[in-house]
Amino acid sequence: MRNLKIITASILAILVVIMVVQNREPVATHLLFATLVMPHAVLLFVTAGTGFALGVLLALSVNTKYKAQSNSPSHPEAWRHPPAT
Repeated sequence: MRNLKIITASILAILVVIMVVQNREPVATHLLFATLVMPHAVLLFVTAGTGFALGVLLALSVNTKYKAQSNSPSHPEAWRHPPAT
């Protein structure tokens, strides 16, 4: 399973790099009241990086929430395995 995740992540990373290299022309991007002109590749990298960061934060949030629930006394698993002190 771990190898499948590594292979999938590698393939997605390669596809992002190919897409970025093929899109080097400048593009105007409107952010609220400002207009930014940047290469399309930069915009794609920023968008991909933002999506990756949000995915990591969401995964950490869900993982932290699950750990907090499993350590609470009201959770059935906590009854069987009390937390180590």
